[in-house]
Amino acid sequence: MLTIYLLIVAAALVGLTITINIYKKKHKKKVLVCPFGADCDSVIKSDFSSFLGIGLEIYGALYYGLIALIYSTLIFFPELKNEMLMFILTGASIGAFLFSLYLTFVQAFLIKTWCSWCLMSAGISTAIFIFAMIGASISEFSFIPILTEYKSYVVLLHLLGFALGVGGATISDVLFLRFLKDFKITIEEKNILQLMSQIVWVGLLIIVVSGVGLFLPESERLLDSAKFLTKMIVVAVIILN
Repeated sequence: MLTIYLLIVAAALVGLTITINIYKKKHKKKVLVCPFGADCDSVIKSDFSSFLGIGLEIYGALYYGLIALIYSTLIFFPELKNEMLMFILTGASIGAFLFSLYLTFVQAFLIKTWCSWCLMSAGISTAIFIFAMIGASISEFSFIPILTEYKSYVVLLHLLGFALGVGGATISDVLFLRFLKDFKITIEEKNILQLMSQIVWVGLLIIVVSGVGLFLPESERLLDSAKFLTKMIVVAVIILN
C-alpha cells in the first residue's frame, strides 16, 4: 500500500504544480505556452475556463492539494486510515476522473482546440483514480457495507441530481427557444445558457456517482427491474440533450 500511496502523492504534486502554473499565467495575463504545440492560452482564457463562476485551475489545485496532503498523512500515520475515509477518497477520485472526462469533452467539441497542460492534468486525475481503485482492491476495501448503511442519503443525493439534471435541461431548452425569438443570442443570453449547461453537468455527475452507489448493493435485482432500465433511458436522454 505504501507504494500506491507514494504514487498518488507524486501524481497529485505534479497536478498541483500544473494547476498553480495555469493560475499564475491566467491571472497575471501572461501567455501559457503549450509544450506540444497546442493552443493552451486560448483554452484557459475561453468561456469554459470556469465552472459555476470559479476558475477550473482553482478546483484542480484544491483537489490535488487535498489528495497530496491526506495521502501523505496516511503514509506517516497509517492508524488514521478507516473505511469511511477511504470511501470518501475513492469517491473523490471517481468524481475528479468523471470531471476530467467532461473537460476533455469541452475541449474536443465546444472549444475545438486542445491544451496540453489540461490534458496532462486529466491524465493525472485518471492515474490517481486508477491507483485509488488498485489500492482499494489490494486492501480488500468494499463500498457495499457503507453504501448499504447510508442508502437513504445516497437516494437523496440521487434525487438532487435528477432535479438538477432534468430541471436544468428543461429550463435551458425553454430559455433557448425564448432567446431565439429575435433570431439571435446576445452575450448575456449565452452566459445564462452556459450556466444552465454547467448546472446540468453537475446534475449528471451526481446522478452517475450516486447511481453507482445505489446499483452496487443491489445489482442483480436492479438489472431485472423495468423501472431501473427506464431510469437509465432517461439519463441517456438528458446526456444527449
